[in-house]
Parts: sequence; C-alpha cells; structure tokens
Amino acid sequence: MKAEEIEEVLTPFWKTDDGRTASQRAEAYGIDLSLIAENLRLTPEERVEQH
Repeated sequence: MKAEEIEEVLTPFWKTDDGRTASQRAEAYGIDLSLIAENLRLTPEERVEQH
C-alpha cells in the first residue's frame, strides 16, 4: 500500500476539522457514551467489583 493510499484510508479517523466535538464523533461512530459516564460515576473499588 502506498503512502497516499494509507493517508486516504486513515484521514476519516484523524481529521478533526469536521466541526463536531469528540463526543459527537464518538456517538456517530457508534460508541455509547452513557455507559462510559455511568462507569465514571463509580469509585475505583465499585468498578473493580462490577468487573
């Protein structure tokens, strides 16, 4: 694969001038941010216990 082809494939993943926030891009990619928020509300001990 040539450098130009690699850049073309990777551009959608690192290009950040699309006007969206990181959260918006994560949601558009399919990441459920509510699960992350829930886990961050837990103490480290609660997270270990849940795991």
